[in-house]
Formats: sequence, structure tokens, C-alpha cells
Amino acid sequence: MCDWYKMESGIKYTTEYGTGKIHYYKNIKTGKISEFDIKMKIEKPKRIRKDVKDNFWIMDLDKDFNPTGIRR
Repeated sequence: MCDWYKMESGIKYTTEYGTGKIHYYKNIKTGKISEFDIKMKIEKPKRIRKDVKDNFWIMDLDKDFNPTGIRR
């Protein structure tokens, strides 16, 4: 467990929902990326946020980083 780190892409990606970065878990020793909880965090426009905790949409991604759904 101690070899796995939460990572964030250095590149921003544009989607129909807005722009975001990919978040995933990577084993630092082996370089393997976990299929568990790969997602893109997309910042919501300020005008539609409900409160201070409602900043992002979460787009779930598969192991090949293809979108599988969006959490709203």
C-alpha cells in the first residue's frame, strides 16, 4: 500500500462539461496505474455551484482513460 500514490495529470483536458485534470493512483516502484478510481475532476462554473463544497463534476474513466460516466 505504501508504494501507491494519488496522482494528477499535468495536462488539462477539455470536455463538453468543461476543462479538468485526470486523477489516478500509481505504484511508484512498478509504474503501474490502478484501475480503481480513475477520474477527471472538472471545475463547475461558479454560477451553478450550490455551495462551497460543490466545485467539481467528476467524470469516471476506464483503465484506458475513456469516459464511462459523470457524477453530478
